[in-house]
Amino acid sequence: MLAYRLIRETLQSHLAASASTLSLLGVSRVIQACIPILFATLVARFEQQQGTDVALWLLAGYVLASLFVVVADEARLVLFLPLIQRTQQRFLSLALTALHAKTNGFHSRHASPKLTQMMTRAAWSLESLSSVALFNLLPNALFCLIAAIVLGVTQSLAFAAILILTLFVYVRFTIHMAQKQKTLYANRIRTDNDVHAVIGDSLANYEVVQQFDNAASERQRLEDRQSLMHRDWQLQQRHLSRSKVIQSLIVHTGLGMMLYLTVRDIQANQAGVADLVMVNMYMLQVFTPLQAVGLLYTAFIQSRSDIQNLEELGLEPARESESTTAAPRTRLSLDQVCVVSPEGETLLDAVSLDIPVGSTVAIIGQSGAGKSMLMKVLGGLIRPDAGTLRYDGEPVDEASRQHHTLYVSQRTGIFDDTLDYNIRFADADCSADRLSEAVQASQLEPVIAQRETGLATPCGEGGELLSGGERQRVALARAWLSHKPILILDEATSQLDRLNESLILENVHQRHASITRFIITHRLDSIVSADWIILLERGRLVAQGSHDTLMEQSTLYRTLRDNQEHPASPSGSRTHAI
Repeated sequence: MLAYRLIRETLQSHLAASASTLSLLGVSRVIQACIPILFATLVARFEQQQGTDVALWLLAGYVLASLFVVVADEARLVLFLPLIQRTQQRFLSLALTALHAKTNGFHSRHASPKLTQMMTRAAWSLESLSSVALFNLLPNALFCLIAAIVLGVTQSLAFAAILILTLFVYVRFTIHMAQKQKTLYANRIRTDNDVHAVIGDSLANYEVVQQFDNAASERQRLEDRQSLMHRDWQLQQRHLSRSKVIQSLIVHTGLGMMLYLTVRDIQANQAGVADLVMVNMYMLQVFTPLQAVGLLYTAFIQSRSDIQNLEELGLEPARESESTTAAPRTRLSLDQVCVVSPEGETLLDAVSLDIPVGSTVAIIGQSGAGKSMLMKVLGGLIRPDAGTLRYDGEPVDEASRQHHTLYVSQRTGIFDDTLDYNIRFADADCSADRLSEAVQASQLEPVIAQRETGLATPCGEGGELLSGGERQRVALARAWLSHKPILILDEATSQLDRLNESLILENVHQRHASITRFIITHRLDSIVSADWIILLERGRLVAQGSHDTLMEQSTLYRTLRDNQEHPASPSGSRTHAI
């Protein structure tokens, strides 16, 4: 389990703090075990009217020992906090990195609000997992062992036997109860995640709710999810309450048996009031925390479950490939590439391409033609069901394609930070000249000039403080700073006006000759100057060549061009989606 490994590594790498924490823990429990003996001795002194001075020293020792236990417990918490914070930091960093490396399919199956909730729970569960184990379960087990030894020596082995038997029955029942609680808790957390996912989804689409004036449907959707969560919560609580009653019965049975033995010994003049006091104090110090141990162990199991739920998604760092295929120097090609959907629909049908490095390639076709699918295969985001992709004639795998390809879609991906952070995300150390070049190439200068704070302007969550066109220009400026040799723009200018789109695409076309550019756009007049145009229809490559060549040879291309230049009326039959 990754969490256990991180906790162990943190403790090992900070031996001084770890040793100090565990030493305080051990010493405090030994002193805590001495407190009943000190107080019982004090009572015996007063009962026998012996040595007032000694009694005062015993009283002082009792008070100081009690104070030391409190101070030691708080000190170890302070010492341990930085260790658990480092562990949390490493765990979340590894989790975030691992989730970033997941495929599109993974993220389509796992909503972001659910992942956020799982990461938050797992991070806090690390603290619970370690603190409950180190500072509650282990200390209580240590103290019970010491108490059993002391009672066995000072009273009789019967006392130690009762204590050990009570602990044994209590622990067995608690473990059995906790396993059931784990299942009930997992059900509750699953439905709780669904509630958070609905809230996140609803707020993300607040404009749709407002436009259709239909908040009632969203309230009902939330209430339906909440009712399921409340059902699972009630089941868990009922089981927990029944278990606590049984645990209390086990504890008080052991408590009653030890009190009975003590009173019997007093009646037989085999024990005094001091013995009753000592036994009673030990029982209070053992059994009172013991009643909380059940809840603590349940918390331990729940924390472990939270962490396991996240780790089951696969958080171990991926092994880096032994070798990454070098970037293409002369050509990149696709040979008979096919993609089939899980439902059996052919999305790409035997597509073959041969593209010289440094070219600007436009991918066009009607909606559903397979344009984005082809680019995702080229960028390593999707593995084809058949066919081969090659750089300079050598087969290239998905990891290498992702390494060398920058895929920019119409989903801009703007961070809740400043314009500067979002643009420099591709190259945090870029020079001021390169940053200025990226801003100019993406036609972002007017946007920055309108803001008083310039590049320090916040973008808001998802770029909500920017318009759609501004978000796309920020994404394009970020792409300009990338050093990857293959650039894919998949409708990355769809929200820009024609003038800005043409200027930006012309700048992209004129970039360094070592960069190969693929452009998907629904405005065909913007890609006339492309070196190569690829026309897809229903997943098949039906035509390719320059603009002039396609105008001469492809009826479909001429039809698409004609429809854009002379759009038909809404009732006409010439309208095609591009």
